[in-house]
Amino acid sequence: MMRRMTWQALIWLPLLATSAWSGTVGGEAGAAFLGGDLFWVIRFTPELDVGRFGAGLDVELLMQREGLRDDDWASSHQWVRLIRYVRWGVASDPVHLRLGALNALTVGRGLMVSRYTNWYDEDYRRLGVHACARARRVGLDAFSSSVGRQEILGARLWIEPFSRPAVALGPWRFGFSVVADDDPDADRRTGDGVTIVGFDSEFPLVQGSPAGCLLYGEAASILRYGTGGAAGIGIDLGTMAMFSGLQCRLERRFLGARFLPAYMDAFYGVARFDPATGLRKRDLLDATGAHGGWYAELQGTLAGTASLVAGFSRRNGSTGSGAFHVDVAPLAVGQRVQLRASLDATGIETLSDLTESGKTLIELWAGYRLNGWASCYLRFLRTFEKADDGAYRPVDVISPRLTASLAF
Repeated sequence: MMRRMTWQALIWLPLLATSAWSGTVGGEAGAAFLGGDLFWVIRFTPELDVGRFGAGLDVELLMQREGLRDDDWASSHQWVRLIRYVRWGVASDPVHLRLGALNALTVGRGLMVSRYTNWYDEDYRRLGVHACARARRVGLDAFSSSVGRQEILGARLWIEPFSRPAVALGPWRFGFSVVADDDPDADRRTGDGVTIVGFDSEFPLVQGSPAGCLLYGEAASILRYGTGGAAGIGIDLGTMAMFSGLQCRLERRFLGARFLPAYMDAFYGVARFDPATGLRKRDLLDATGAHGGWYAELQGTLAGTASLVAGFSRRNGSTGSGAFHVDVAPLAVGQRVQLRASLDATGIETLSDLTESGKTLIELWAGYRLNGWASCYLRFLRTFEKADDGAYRPVDVISPRLTASLAF
């Protein structure tokens, strides 16, 4: 043990000494109403950046009069959730590696994988990995939902084989993707894996803002099941009213039998297998006929401070097939107040469906800055937790918190 620590010190101490380093020490204290029970919460969220290396922890302690909640530390895999991320480089670098949470991961234009996350269960966070590498006209993105256990794997290779034909035109890009869920029911003997392969292409007609225009197409096949395709246009609208950097996207989908668009979405971690019923998401494919559909998306900056992303999709002639997403963060109201909101919903037919707990993931956040380093806020979170029968159930968490953050 001592020898291992010595070698680690020899590796890291020169890096700390020769690299510019910075970080923050953050923490929260407050209460949380979880499953109808009141818990006192203490949370530490330190972050450290050393050159191109960065790391962040998320240590949350839930306590009652009897002590710490036992479920938080019942098994070894739950210690993994302390790691929020470990990274090398940033997304704009030629090589970028991130270990930890996968948030809103999308492959290509989203026909295969759209806004997937491996932290859908607040109590059982996977330690995923996302790696990106690119050269001048070629790049590779790859991910795994869980390092400890082979679950969901994916990769996308893209190339830009042609140089720009004119100044106004952008590079023509082609992408080739494969994504696989090796074992949805966590039983290797059943052989219930799902593999999706896809091809996408995008061609910028006009670059620049406003009036930038991009045409794109994507096709995918769920092996042994069905195929689908999509064609769309993206337009850069520039500045309009309270919005800046406004971009819109409209997509027409052509979906064959036994195919579902965005098969791996924000709900996939829950929907891939339900132990209570024995149903897998792939079982829905046999009951899915050929159909068309639409997808629309709007994104930009609101009031100069908040990023906005909103999207909606629906299959033609299919009741309850709507899927909706909106994310606003953070919206400043005056000098001290900030608001954030995020919602993912599936199986939507009318607005009243948004209130059904089994169809929505919600996060609402309202904060007030007390001074330069301290704030208080109220957070509402609707996520999922694993019940005794192995199935996932929706759970609401309401948390008032006092938070502090110091940079060094």
